[in-house]
Amino acid sequence: MVEKKEERKPRYATLGEVDEKVEKKATKTKVAKKKKASPPKQVPEVVEVIKEVAYVPKRYEVEIYKKSSPLDILAGRYGYYESTDEIKLLEYRDNFGAQIEDLLLGDIMVDGVGISVHNDKKNWITNLCNTEMGYKFYSTPARELNETE
Repeated sequence: MVEKKEERKPRYATLGEVDEKVEKKATKTKVAKKKKASPPKQVPEVVEVIKEVAYVPKRYEVEIYKKSSPLDILAGRYGYYESTDEIKLLEYRDNFGAQIEDLLLGDIMVDGVGISVHNDKKNWITNLCNTEMGYKFYSTPARELNETE
C-alpha cells in the first residue's frame, strides 16, 4: 500500500483554496452575552456649604492737590473709616495745613445737591473728586481699602 503524504498548507492567508475548518471559524458568529441588571447608579447628594463671611470695614482715602505750574503739588490726604464713622486728616504739607483743615469743615455741592461733612461723611469723601474746592485744590477719586491694611 502506498502512503499518501498529505500536503501541508500554510497557516497564513493565501489566494488558493480555503480550508473548511478556517471557513467555519470565520463564519461563526459570536453570541452576545446577556448583561446582568446593574444596580441603579447612586447619585451623590449635593450639600451646600455656606461660609459666614465676616464683614471687614472699609477705609476710603483721597489725596488733595494744589493747582500749580508747572506741576501740581500734593497738599494732603483725608481718610474715612467705616468702623468709627469719622474723617481724619492723614497727612498734610506744612505750608498748606490751615487750608486743608478748612476744607475738612465745609460742605460740598455735587450736581446741585449739597452733601454735609457732618451728616454723610462717607458720601462726602467719595464725591470730593466731583466738586470744586476752594484755594485752587482738587481731589483724586477715593480709594477703597480694608481698614486692616
